[in-house]
Amino acid sequence: MRLQVVGTFRLLDGSGKDRTPRGAKARALLALICTVPDHRRTRRWLEARLWSDRGATQASGSLRQSLYEVRQALGPHAGLLGSDRDMVWLSGVVTDLETDPAGVADAIASGREFLEGIDIRDDAFEDWLSAERARLGTRGRMVRHPEAAGPRRVPLLVQVSGIGEGPVAFLPIALASEISRLIDDLAEVEIHHLGPGSAAIEAPERGLRLTIEAAQFDGTLHLVATITNIAQRRVAWTRRARFPGHPAAAIESGDFARLAYEAAEAAHAALSLAVAPDSEIWAQVRQAQAVRAIFTFEREQLLRADRLLRESIDVMPTAQAWAWRAFLCQTLTLERVRHDFAAARDEAESHTFHALSFPGRNATVLAMVSQISAMLAMDAAAAFASAHEAVQINPLNPYAQYALAAAYLRAGDLKAAAGHGRTAADISENAANGFFFQGISALIALAAGDYEECMRIYSAISVRAPHFRAPLRALTVLSLAKGDLARAERHAAALARAEPCFTLESLLHDENYPAVTLRKMGLLHLADQRR
Repeated sequence: MRLQVVGTFRLLDGSGKDRTPRGAKARALLALICTVPDHRRTRRWLEARLWSDRGATQASGSLRQSLYEVRQALGPHAGLLGSDRDMVWLSGVVTDLETDPAGVADAIASGREFLEGIDIRDDAFEDWLSAERARLGTRGRMVRHPEAAGPRRVPLLVQVSGIGEGPVAFLPIALASEISRLIDDLAEVEIHHLGPGSAAIEAPERGLRLTIEAAQFDGTLHLVATITNIAQRRVAWTRRARFPGHPAAAIESGDFARLAYEAAEAAHAALSLAVAPDSEIWAQVRQAQAVRAIFTFEREQLLRADRLLRESIDVMPTAQAWAWRAFLCQTLTLERVRHDFAAARDEAESHTFHALSFPGRNATVLAMVSQISAMLAMDAAAAFASAHEAVQINPLNPYAQYALAAAYLRAGDLKAAAGHGRTAADISENAANGFFFQGISALIALAAGDYEECMRIYSAISVRAPHFRAPLRALTVLSLAKGDLARAERHAAALARAEPCFTLESLLHDENYPAVTLRKMGLLHLADQRR
């Protein structure tokens, strides 16, 4: 069967007979199911898009009615629409998005729209529809552009110079290798190590160049590491560093790890400014832009990140992009941008499934899978296994160290948690998103009863990320618990600015409010008594 979703909505069977349902919601249901590669959605996700203003029981009944209407329209092909208590799927159907992308692009260019004539007054559906129309409009521009060569990995040219001979020569090589590995943890890159005499090799027009220049003076190795945006011929990041003593000791030092991750994070950030929308590495650029948006923790930027990741996956699905989408589902829920916890959990689990379906193992992907397993799926054993494997793959990846610290914290091993938490914070100390990795140390201090240390860390994080809700919630509650009402009011006011629907009553009394740790420790009750 063929489903046309751009222009006039139409479902035709193999003989050409029209099988289009009459109702707008039945048509929208088909579109919602068929705009993912496996033509499969969870019931709760569908209910949250078409009946977001209804209670769970009523929404479930409405979905059953729409499924019945679709099966009636399918007639003898009704068996193609399957469902169980959790999922709804459609087999044996292809869409014009899948079979005729060039025709879709031409239709969009001529003014046709995705799901023309389907008018459903539901804010959640309208948000989804707007995002899909924007995404398809961008994809149409990609398909029509004559210079687009198709999605590909980001070229990363790596060159080390001035290293001389002997053991000291190994350190800059090791640093270049670790930076490359960390960049590869964050994005799909195509690494080219350029040795002496490689300057004559024709460089790609787009991508990144990592150069490390080294010189030794009086027993100290001096390095200059630089990330350059090839297309713009602009230095995106550069640092000087010095490593006294034996190279083996230097490689094990915190300075080595900090420099490696700072360079990798800066390279990933540089990708967000790397190319125009018609580039063959456009999908990776979108992913990098999404990651930058996520760590602002601003509501509009988080929603923008969701759109960017959808666009990236539509053009070039990667394990990292799926993992970031899962992480974003969790973030949207914890930051209270989304309130449909069950649907968000289902989506995050689906995204992690896609992320893990790619060959090979990636430390960042496994770290995010660990977080989803623990916080949304409530599977502590799976979370620990994923985090442990992530650290084994790359111990200098702060996402991996953070995830393992969180796993140990949930298991009650505060000593092990603190060790891995310090490592995550140390590695990321100089990076733009370093504040995020300090958060696990605050949670460990909270679990240990060291409220002053917890507040110190969270206060520092709030300066770097004023829209990050979790620190503000803890600061508000701990200030109340201490009886410092003036300080509590300041933090609550900051939280209200970041979270417009915030009320102190919801924080202290709403069981669904994301403050699980504070609730379990009895701090919400104590804060309520002291206010």
